[in-house]
Amino acid sequence: MKWLKYLFFCLILVSISMWVQIKLLFGSLGKDRPPITIVENPQIQQLIKDKTRIDVESIKISESDRPQLFLSRELYNSFTPDEVEYVVLHEAGHYALAHSVKELLYDNRIKMAEEEKVRRGQ
Repeated sequence: MKWLKYLFFCLILVSISMWVQIKLLFGSLGKDRPPITIVENPQIQQLIKDKTRIDVESIKISESDRPQLFLSRELYNSFTPDEVEYVVLHEAGHYALAHSVKELLYDNRIKMAEEEKVRRGQ
């Protein structure tokens, strides 16, 4: 009788794992993946090369509402797990601290102050 309980448990376990896989498969059908735009901007690529000595092959922008983090295959394969962890957490920190939003607001505030100076003739 003990083997029957074991068999029943195994069948439930297999059924649950298959159900999860089926749900993932059907849940992704018909959904468009966010497009990725390849940006051709030699000035930015040259700036990155000048500042970091890294020759960036391409710059890609994901049209997604959700935050995403991309790593190059070379970085992922050649860095130690601790180094990859550092890079990922560093970049995630920018998102968590809303650096892009703060930077945008700061840049706009500076532009508005400069425009005000020009308007006043200073």
